[in-house]
Amino acid sequence: MAGIILTEEMRQAFERDAFLNIKQPLFQTADFLRLRDYLLSYVLALPEELRGTYFTGNRAVRRPLYQDWVSAPVLVNLVEQILGSNIAYFNFALCYKPPKSQFRVGPHIDSHFWVETKCVDPNKVLTVFIPLTSIKKNEGCLRVIPGLNECKLYQHKKLDPQFNYFHWEIDDKNIDLTNLVDVEMEANHVCLLKSGLVHGSDCNSSNDHRLGLTIRYISADAKYTPQVDDPRKMILLKGENIAGNDYQKMDSAQFVGGFSWSS
Repeated sequence: MAGIILTEEMRQAFERDAFLNIKQPLFQTADFLRLRDYLLSYVLALPEELRGTYFTGNRAVRRPLYQDWVSAPVLVNLVEQILGSNIAYFNFALCYKPPKSQFRVGPHIDSHFWVETKCVDPNKVLTVFIPLTSIKKNEGCLRVIPGLNECKLYQHKKLDPQFNYFHWEIDDKNIDLTNLVDVEMEANHVCLLKSGLVHGSDCNSSNDHRLGLTIRYISADAKYTPQVDDPRKMILLKGENIAGNDYQKMDSAQFVGGFSWSS
């Protein structure tokens, strides 16, 4: 099996904490640098007013930047160790925070929308976060509440949309946000997150670019019901279409440059 192998201790930590910060390189160096340079160049080629927005969720600027890397063996093999052998690509997001900027991601859970709309059943989604730059506290690293993993609806409050990637964040008496802890990461490492984990990130106060890639995978035995305002097409990467979802074929997606992975 290519790439990272989860030990029993790592599995137990993931089940206990609802996230796992793996302090090992994910991609081979040449592959990682190629992917990082491609995605950073893409961000910096955007008009300046669009760089510091959650632009992969904005249909005006989003494009499918995924075919050559979401199916990379090192990713699929890592995900398989959590979700099992029937795996589909769900979605991705690219979060850029300019140097000395106020952009932040308020505390949230990924599954909130899926629970609210009942579009995923069962909720077997795995979030894979890959820092494309070193992301320490002053650069706006991930912040999580370890061990909290409830896929349910929470109360939220609205935020100023100018500097918040999400225009809301959790504001619930049942969630103590003082329990958030920093998850600092080196570039090309990887963090796995359960879909009910409360997480977010603060602004980038450093002089460096901050770029993080989030990829979500879903078990192919989970049924996805497309929403009118979110008509995504998933891609079956491995195994069988157990739930009978309407998958897009991988060869119909766009390429990002014909990557040839080393592993």
